[in-house]
This record gives sequence, structure tokens and C-alpha cells, in this order.
Amino acid sequence: SPPVPYVPDVEAWAAVYSEGFVGHLARVQAHAGEGAPVSDAQARYPVLLFSSGFGMSRHFYTGLLEGLASHGYVVAALDRPYLNMMQMPDGSVRSPRDGFWDAFPATRGIGSLEAAVRQLRFTEGYLGADQDAVLAELSRIDRGDPHGVLTGRLDLGRVVNLAHSAGAIPARALLVDPEAPYRGFVFYDAKVHHTTGSRTLTLPVEGEVRAPVLFVALEYAAPPPPSFADQLRAPLYIVQMEGTAHGSVSDLPALDAAAEGDAEASERAAAHLQTLVSRTVDFVRASLDPEHTLGDAWQTAEEGVAEVQVLVPAQR
Repeated sequence: SPPVPYVPDVEAWAAVYSEGFVGHLARVQAHAGEGAPVSDAQARYPVLLFSSGFGMSRHFYTGLLEGLASHGYVVAALDRPYLNMMQMPDGSVRSPRDGFWDAFPATRGIGSLEAAVRQLRFTEGYLGADQDAVLAELSRIDRGDPHGVLTGRLDLGRVVNLAHSAGAIPARALLVDPEAPYRGFVFYDAKVHHTTGSRTLTLPVEGEVRAPVLFVALEYAAPPPPSFADQLRAPLYIVQMEGTAHGSVSDLPALDAAAEGDAEASERAAAHLQTLVSRTVDFVRASLDPEHTLGDAWQTAEEGVAEVQVLVPAQR
């Protein structure tokens, strides 16, 4: 099957990126094939639902997402209007800053704590509804894919939620929603918070967290507060990376290194992504298969990993 372009219709992205960067993107080739048949190794495949960080596009996570798919998962990557850089149905490319503050006015210059709490809850629900819509579309595709590829091949009873940075905004509510279909959560440099001018509002998780959670700290995100452990009814894993940046979960460090001809930085970026893929795959397997456990070796720090913590629910 023919390889897919790294960014389809890349010329349209000249509206938001420089000519030089767009030209560089045009020369990048993805490893995925367009219209490739689904492997017969399994009858149905678990689904990973990935949410991009603010100002990013799902295209820039291709390395991570292809790596995850190669281990036997169907990966659905989600871009949201007002949160991500994305191509709209009319072909135009929209920056999340085009109308974001109008759509979510209370995220800046908030007048009161009460208003900030109301706005955060609204934003969580608004963005969470996007994920519900994607899951509904995947269910429709599983019943009858118009392309004839994924009909009857999606195991929507085994779904894991992955998010980078602000893509995790809906997570505070989803973590404790007994109706949510997620068997696990992976957060890359993400924490549930709400920035209002010069202060940060953090709302606690309200309810029991019954699915396992993996926090990967890269640069910005601190580990969850100690109070989070009180809500746990499933294990919490914290992997602290070293030598990484907030965007190390994406392809941007590798793209920048290639553009500058920096072979050492390119190798470092590839190693970070390889570690992120392997840690994510191990966690996902343990979340979906009770016979797969994360042993002592998983907790051993490797190159690029500074520390691994495991918290388990207290006996009740």
C-alpha cells in the first residue's frame, strides 16, 4: 500500500507555519500505509484514544502513534477545534488561538473563583463531549466501515485514554465517571489545572479512580498531589523522564534536529520516543490483560528515565 504523507495537504499549512517549515514537513515520510489491510493476528484490536496538547496537531505525534499501533492497537488521534492546530472541513488550517478565548472567555482575566470553577467544569464537559463523539463514530465504523477496513475489528470494550498536556483537560471528570469506557489513562506531561491570569486553580478529583493511571512527567507537569492517592482504587504509576522537554512526546524535537542536521539530537529524540512507546505499551497491556503484570524490572530506571514510582490502593 502507498505510504501516507506525514501531513496531508501540507501546502494548506502555510497559513500558520513558515514556508521553510512547511517545505520541511513536505519532505517527511510517515511509515504507515494508506488502505493497508488490518492484520489477522487478532479478531479485534483494543483502541487507544489520543488527545493532542494545546496548539499541537495529531500529525506531530506520528512517531508515538505509529509505534503504539505497531504493537497491536488501533490508535484514534483526536484534534479539537479551539484547542489544536487543525485542518477544517473547508480545507483551511485553523490556529487554536483563533477564537479560543472567545469560546472559553473565563480562562483569562477571571473575575472570581466561583466563575473560574464554573468555567473549568464547562470546559471539561465541552472537551469530554468531543471524546464521546469520537467513540460514537468508532462504534459506527465498527458496525460498518465505508472503506471496508475496520468493520468488526474494533474492541471497544478495551479502550485506553491517552493525552498530552492540555489534551487531558477532560480527565478529571472522566477518571471518576463510572460510565466512562476507559480501562486505563496515560497522561504525558499533563495535570488537571486551570490557569487564570497569574494564578492556577486546581480542583481535586472528586470520586473513586477505578482504572489504572500512568503519569509521565517530562518537563512541566508535577506528579499528582498526595490527596490523589486517597481516590485510588487501581494502581498509579509515575515515570519521571530526564533530559526531555514538554514536546518530547511529539516529533518536534526530531523534526528540529533533522532541519538543523544535528545527528546527536536526532538520536536522543528517537530514544526518548522509543522509551515512551515501550513504557506506554507495557502499561496498556497491564491495564487490559490481568495476566500481564508490571514487574520489578519495569520500575528500574533506564536511559532517559530518572525515577519510577508505583502507588497502589490502600486496603479498605
